[in-house]
Amino acid sequence: MPNQGRVFLAPDMEVYDMRRKIIQLAGKTLVVSLPSDWVKELGLKKGQEVEVSRVGRSMVIEQPSVERGHIVKVDLSGLNASLVWHSIISHYVAGAGEIQAGFSKERVMDPRTGLDVHCADAIEKVVENLIGMEIVRQSKSMITIREISSVAPEEYDNVMRRVWLTCLGMVEDGSDALAKGDSEGFKAAVRVEKNVNRLVLYALRMLNRGVASNVSAALVDARVLHSLEGFADVIASCAKSSDKDCLSGSAKVLRSAYDYWFKPSNESADAMYNALMVLRKKKGSSQSLVAAAESVVEAVAPAHVLGR
Repeated sequence: MPNQGRVFLAPDMEVYDMRRKIIQLAGKTLVVSLPSDWVKELGLKKGQEVEVSRVGRSMVIEQPSVERGHIVKVDLSGLNASLVWHSIISHYVAGAGEIQAGFSKERVMDPRTGLDVHCADAIEKVVENLIGMEIVRQSKSMITIREISSVAPEEYDNVMRRVWLTCLGMVEDGSDALAKGDSEGFKAAVRVEKNVNRLVLYALRMLNRGVASNVSAALVDARVLHSLEGFADVIASCAKSSDKDCLSGSAKVLRSAYDYWFKPSNESADAMYNALMVLRKKKGSSQSLVAAAESVVEAVAPAHVLGR
């Protein structure tokens, strides 16, 4: 049936027909009111921006798919270097567009080394891990970190795949190096663990800025991202030659989980669980590696219900 100029609130929602009169305000401004129950259900508020587009004879009114970053002020006074890290990272992941980090002392204690470091240096180390943000202003007691590149929702799938592929490259290259007794090659392979962390933080930030199609998908994706980050952390700690068999088994689990996540089917699910069972039965398997692999499998299990 030809389109008769219906108005949609979102392209993936059920369509409700309703006639509304066009109201003329001042000059050439025309206004169409929205039904109050629709406004309430969608959580729309006065002054909020919406995206309006035209598709043929249809007018599409949508809430912005990605929220703009907000400005936060953070008092880092009295925190050690690790807590400075977590405080800034938390606001970054939450989607802040600008973080104004204030501090009353120039030096903070690093609990990992027991040494005092400049607070500014501690903050700069954090910012190195924040994709899309840079320090734009600095004084004796304040550092401003601002978003310099906006979150593009269409890039999310690419970022998610990069997290997976970086983890896969890390464990497969590391496994091959250990199998050859190449300790330096293993160290080189696991250095990308830092890239995994950066990409995971960025992907979580994108989720909090509203790139997911719905809340359920966002929760599942977040769990997968956390499990991959944990997996990479464990792999980076495996430097002994005795870990090579377990590492090889872990690589097979991750590869099968990747296949299932991006193309879920009964066959790929069966392959994933079989790889995990083989890893569990390996003699001398590292419990931490097995637990990390199990975490990934459990996280990706809902993929088939997400319509991937």
